[in-house]
Amino acid sequence: MNRLYYAQIEDCEEIFKAEVKALSPKAVIFFTGYSWAKDILISLNGGNEPKPTDGKAWGGKYKAVVYKINGINYIVTEHPQGKSEVEHTDTLIKIIEGN
Repeated sequence: MNRLYYAQIEDCEEIFKAEVKALSPKAVIFFTGYSWAKDILISLNGGNEPKPTDGKAWGGKYKAVVYKINGINYIVTEHPQGKSEVEHTDTLIKIIEGN
């Protein structure tokens, strides 16, 4: 990652935490893959890399992975562009509904 990323990440983490606190979501979806979500998830998890608590495969080679942190399910998955959006959506709904 580059210098600009690291120059902004701490502020972004604090803004993100404030948004989560204000909105009190049950689930948050990262359409980024783990490499982009990792630093924020670690920050949310008190500086420790979180362990997956659930996950479901979709699209033949992708997976939506759940990290439960402070009672919130953070779902990390690939961006749906160019992929089966219906299958992706169905997978995310199943995860959120606990199926």
